[in-house]
Amino acid sequence: MDQHGFISSVFEAAGGEPVDALVPAGYTGKRADILFRTDGIIAEIKSLINDRRNDPKVGEKLAKCSRVIQQAR
Repeated sequence: MDQHGFISSVFEAAGGEPVDALVPAGYTGKRADILFRTDGIIAEIKSLINDRRNDPKVGEKLAKCSRVIQQAR
């Protein structure tokens, strides 16, 4: 199983629904990966190909995410 499939299976085990199963047959537009219907959350699974731990832009974005999470608590 690849990373995307693994994360998808974890999200499904947590109550998420695969969006592919919810869109009409033949739909070719953009779509997310997982819907957590009861929580009103739509998730898009991404996999990092390159090691970006030392990229300053990534560090800034992660720091911003961390601040938002801390403020929400």
